[in-house]
Amino acid sequence: HMLHQAFPYLKITTNFDSLIETYAPHGEYVTVAYGYESEKLDSLFTLRLEKNALLKIHGGFADMKSIVLSAGQYQNLYGDAKRYDANAALPGFLRRVFTNCQVVFIGCSLETDRTIMILEDTPVKPRHYAVMKLPKTDRETTLLKRRLKGLGLCTIFVKEYHQIQDLLAALAHPPGMAAEVSLPRLGPFVGRVKELETIGKNLESGGVQTITGRLYRIDGAGGVGKTALA
Repeated sequence: HMLHQAFPYLKITTNFDSLIETYAPHGEYVTVAYGYESEKLDSLFTLRLEKNALLKIHGGFADMKSIVLSAGQYQNLYGDAKRYDANAALPGFLRRVFTNCQVVFIGCSLETDRTIMILEDTPVKPRHYAVMKLPKTDRETTLLKRRLKGLGLCTIFVKEYHQIQDLLAALAHPPGMAAEVSLPRLGPFVGRVKELETIGKNLESGGVQTITGRLYRIDGAGGVGKTALA
């Protein structure tokens, strides 16, 4: 229940069970896709912004033919016997997620597997997070933090598993937003008509899709008016 409250849009799992979709909020439909359904992955990436969606990478018990267990099935799914083919549908989808979304890993060992290979090979990505059980010794903790930092992951340690529920509760009910900051009114802005027109066109069709909307970047030398343009 709390997983849906904390993450109301896209969830990704390697589990075969149907618990996530079964325990959706009352009356809410969960769009479920499997890793082999390449035609669904693009629409799933769009749906993640507005609907409760679930990607079951390795299939689910509700559709036995979707389950991936054998080496041959892994090869078909990832396009390679040992690693992955970046042009295959599932690796391409995961790469888009790692590039455009912030991901929170919960209940994952994060040992070397194909998903971690894709994450490791994604050159530009936002900060991702991993919720991990605190190791027994300081040395183990240091080694784990160092390894996960190399993957671009910020580690959140819990001593007891019930603390994950506390974390989900905090994500489901974040504190209220701070009051708006009052900015001084800018004076007349001149000399950037062409740039304003270009930005206007880009706002209609461009940008990078993110969880909260679309992201745009305005580049330029210092003092040319980037803030006022924005």
